[in-house]
Amino acid sequence: MSIFETGEMAPPTVPATRAAPAWVVPVVVAAVVVGLAGLGVGIYAVATTPAKTSGPRGPVGPAGADGSQGPQGVTGTQGAVGAAGPAGPSGTLGSTAIAAGPTLTSAPNPPVGTVLVAKTSCPTGTILLSGSAQVTATGVVADRNVELRESLPIAPNVWQTVALVTASLGQGMAMSMKPYVVCGVEFHPPAPKAKTTTTTTTTTVPPT
Repeated sequence: MSIFETGEMAPPTVPATRAAPAWVVPVVVAAVVVGLAGLGVGIYAVATTPAKTSGPRGPVGPAGADGSQGPQGVTGTQGAVGAAGPAGPSGTLGSTAIAAGPTLTSAPNPPVGTVLVAKTSCPTGTILLSGSAQVTATGVVADRNVELRESLPIAPNVWQTVALVTASLGQGMAMSMKPYVVCGVEFHPPAPKAKTTTTTTTTTVPPT
C-alpha cells in the first residue's frame, strides 16, 4: 500500500533557493552610502541655513496687558529712629487771650424768628483767631427754644454771632447772647543787649 492510499498527506515541497546576482550587493551598499551622505548634507543645511537666510528684525510688538496685582508682601522690620531735626523758627504768636463782648438780651416774649446779632473785635494790637457765643433763655423749656444760628468771621478782626428764637419761650422769658473772641499777641523776639565797651587810656608822667 502506498502512503497516498492510507490518507496521509505528502510532505510539502520546499522551493529551491536561488542565489542573488552578484551585482545586488554593490548596489545596496552604494544606496546606503548615498543615503547617509544625503542625510549629512541635510543636517548641515539645517544647521547653517538660519544664520544665512534669516531676515531683518521685525518691529517691536505692542505691550501686553498688565497682569493682576500680586498679594501684599510681609511688613518689613521697623527702621532705626532718625536724628532729631533742627529747631524751627519762632512762631508768630507769643500768647493768646479770650475777650468777651457785651451781653445782648431780647425783649420779653420775643416772637419766633427773633435774632440777636453781635459783632465782636479783638483789642488793638492783637490778632483775631476765633470766636463763638453762648445763647441762653431763662427756664428749661425756654432754653431749648433758642440756638446759636451763625458764628463766623466777617472781617480780618471781626467775628459775628447770631442767636435765634426757634419756638415760644413762655410768658416773660427773653433770649440772651454772650459773644467771645480768641485773640493772639504777636511774638516779638527780645532786642539784643547792647555791648559795653571800655576804653583804657595810658598817660606817661615824665620824671621830675
